[in-house]
Amino acid sequence: MPAHIRTTASDALRLAEVARQAYDEGLSPHGGFLPPEIPLTSLPGPFAQYVDICRELPRHYHAPDAHVRPWLGERLSGGDQDEIEQARALTEPQCHLLMTVLGLLAHAYRWDSAPPRPEERQRTSLELPDRLAALWWHVSRRLGVPCVGSLYHFVLSNWRLRSRPEGGRYANRELAGENLELAFHYLLPPADREERTMFISIMEAEARGAEALRSIVALLSAAAREDAHQTTYLLEKLRTEIAAMSHVFATAIRKQHLKSDTFLTLIQPTHVWGLPEPRPRSLQATDVSGSSEPPGTRPLDGASGSQTPTMQAIDAILGLQRRSHTGQLILKGRAYLLPKHRRFLGLLDDASPVVRDFVERADRPPLTELFNECVQGVQRWRKMHQKRGALYLRGETAGAASGYASVGHTVRAEAAADPVRHFEEAMQQRLDETTAALFRADELRPHTVEAAFMYLTPDDRTALVAAAGSREYAPDEIVLEEGTRRHGLFIIRQGAVRVSPRSAPAKILAYLEEGELFGEMSFLENAAASANVIADVPCRVDLVEREAIYELLASRPGFAGRFFQSLATLLSERLRQRSALLDAALGMQSGPEPGS
Repeated sequence: MPAHIRTTASDALRLAEVARQAYDEGLSPHGGFLPPEIPLTSLPGPFAQYVDICRELPRHYHAPDAHVRPWLGERLSGGDQDEIEQARALTEPQCHLLMTVLGLLAHAYRWDSAPPRPEERQRTSLELPDRLAALWWHVSRRLGVPCVGSLYHFVLSNWRLRSRPEGGRYANRELAGENLELAFHYLLPPADREERTMFISIMEAEARGAEALRSIVALLSAAAREDAHQTTYLLEKLRTEIAAMSHVFATAIRKQHLKSDTFLTLIQPTHVWGLPEPRPRSLQATDVSGSSEPPGTRPLDGASGSQTPTMQAIDAILGLQRRSHTGQLILKGRAYLLPKHRRFLGLLDDASPVVRDFVERADRPPLTELFNECVQGVQRWRKMHQKRGALYLRGETAGAASGYASVGHTVRAEAAADPVRHFEEAMQQRLDETTAALFRADELRPHTVEAAFMYLTPDDRTALVAAAGSREYAPDEIVLEEGTRRHGLFIIRQGAVRVSPRSAPAKILAYLEEGELFGEMSFLENAAASANVIADVPCRVDLVEREAIYELLASRPGFAGRFFQSLATLLSERLRQRSALLDAALGMQSGPEPGS
């Protein structure tokens, strides 16, 4: 972990108290960064027409040979001259709804069609209908956010519950499954189901993250008070909650539910803005930002994964650095969050050394291990994101990723020739920063055959690997089927696999990557495989058959003792890692307790 300035006991207590106050004032106890009440889906008076136009948007924007600009230009012509004045009387929830629908209309106008035509990617300026630009600008300034679509308004507040009407209270557990629906789509069936899959997974992850935020605030307070017992309890709780968030992503973002081409051509582009902030004509000559740059020249990103707030809070409480290119983009993405959310995250950043410093001073093995397991939970999520993100960027048809540039510029336009490599390298830098937060990070064993069979001699390992046969697997292909008795040791050479019960394929009991093994329990117990092992991305897997292992056990002096000692150590480590994933899977069955 890079050196940092330690906080004094009095500073730690002050930072914890200020962060708790910001949490109480700015976040929802049951929704976290989500709206405190079920978002509205209707508006009064002249603003109802914007909701109606937004509901009509898919058939004009996503239709064959679509050109949405003439239609929107006609629908947004004229209008009430007093519209801006009337907007001043809207409540905050009404302003958030208006920001959502205006943003979707403006982004659709910016791209003209879904998928967008190639020439639209080259565009450097655009004149919105003045009525749309003026109202959008006014609402954005009222809410204290840039005049552009953001993750909050396109996703985190763009939902409804089938079980409850708009505007009421909700319990955290209700934001799951078929009860949760997008309020406003911009794609036609059947692509709208894939659109839903993408955005509902983000909402559900943030809903699960609301539980983590409560733990984070309490954890900061416990560490500031140097309460080792409470800190231990809360780190264990946070470990499970990180796994619950990861579980949502792991379950939803798969090609059975969301095709690569749909993401690349229909979903991702609409979220990009990439143009200067739009301004109504009456303000185009005025720089109201206080910047030294000419008015309206800075391009804005749009809605981006860098704007997911709960992962930023987790990074902060664990003291993770954000010096890499991707880490800096995450901090830059904070400008698109609501002011109260930015304030809370900024205070957590100020307090970021508190928990790790206390764990280091306490020097208690259980405390240190739980802290490391929280960091490793973030690592597993980021590794899964790296692998699946690369899979999606490859696309399914030639040219699907042509001209791709991510919204937050993790993959920049100049990297279009090889966006997969650029993305993997950027994510690896972020993974390296995450690893650096671990205690004794310099002592970590890499995922290699050498590390897995640490007690074998080099000659032992050479003989073991030489006995292996190799096979490649496509994404979602079963590598080892539950109930089969194909005994031996499987070694992942490239890619990653997930472990899921046949009866509940959405549950992910483990996620294994290059250098890791599976099949060891079936080998040791001479039993059938207890779950399916499925290629999560393109994989190459080596298999050392049981007969080959038995031959080595019998023919090489001392091999048996070294081999089984290595397996015992591997199984002990894996048991600790899987406990958090299992806790998360069980918690997702019953759903988190409702917030107060």
